[in-house]
Amino acid sequence: MRIHSLVAATALVVSLSAQTQVVLGAAQDNTIYSGDPVTGSNGAGDRFFCGTDLGLLNRRGLIAFDVAAAVPPGSTIVSARLELSVAQTRSTNRACTVHRVTSDWGEAGSVAGSGQGGGGIAMPGDATWDYAFWPTTTWLVAGGGGDFLATASASTVVGFTGRFAWSSAQLTADVQAMLDTPGSNFGWLLRTDETVISTARAFHSREALVAANRPSLTINYLPAASVTSVGAGCTGGGPSPLTLTATGLPQVPNPAFALDVAGGPIGGLMAINLFALQQNPPLPVGGGCEVYGDFATFIIGFTVGGTLPFGIPNNTAFIGIELTTQGVALDFANLTFATSNGLVLRLGT
Repeated sequence: MRIHSLVAATALVVSLSAQTQVVLGAAQDNTIYSGDPVTGSNGAGDRFFCGTDLGLLNRRGLIAFDVAAAVPPGSTIVSARLELSVAQTRSTNRACTVHRVTSDWGEAGSVAGSGQGGGGIAMPGDATWDYAFWPTTTWLVAGGGGDFLATASASTVVGFTGRFAWSSAQLTADVQAMLDTPGSNFGWLLRTDETVISTARAFHSREALVAANRPSLTINYLPAASVTSVGAGCTGGGPSPLTLTATGLPQVPNPAFALDVAGGPIGGLMAINLFALQQNPPLPVGGGCEVYGDFATFIIGFTVGGTLPFGIPNNTAFIGIELTTQGVALDFANLTFATSNGLVLRLGT
């Protein structure tokens, strides 16, 4: 196989932000009420609460988001911001804290009556003051005590109306842990001053009629580097399919990252094409060969020894860029060519 050195490259223009942002709606939320410790719940209500009522009875809110469903595994969480909208309160401005929950809890079909400040009858699977899942699984201590961290992950002062945000280094660390170990993602418990009467405030829940009032979690993250093989190579006039593999991961930086081609026609000219986007579905080009990259913008690299060095510099602007790469070999003896499998390269951390 005769393989030539790199001789040409066209410009590849990709405009992508290094960070990716997603905004999640709540996966579940509920309120547990100390005034009715066995059955008080509000799983399907359009409000959830924290604080005390006029009788110094406690309300604590529970909320969770499915981080792993929205953020690719291995990503680095840069920042996170929880936002809630106040539906009603009689209290003056109060600091409200969020605490990481360490065991699972439920949201079922209970709906509290009137202003929802007092709990409704729990449905099977609802969280209550005594039960994480009514009527089968209790909290370690009533009110969720022992099942949430005493140290707050974030705190913010909540007023009478409007939308309020919680963010901190610890909240970001919580979200990273929720991504890395989704089986232990049980969300947060929301509380405020429980030592004086009438500190309760109602927040719009995920069932709120106005979408803009529903809870949200905004996450900024850096995706992890990855290599994904797509399709299969064809032989052309050779004895074995042309294959493309990667040496290492396309991490920023990785000066040793390289692409390796093998197989295909004997005595052919080998090229590796780096495309900006993946061709979906693949484009058949005859002889069982397919093209996996979009021809709109590409780099062509001719290799020596079957390896194309593709060192990735220490430039965070490249994080998040996705390229589809594929090997192509011209078979002069048979006036045909072979294409390799494709590799989708996501440059990341």
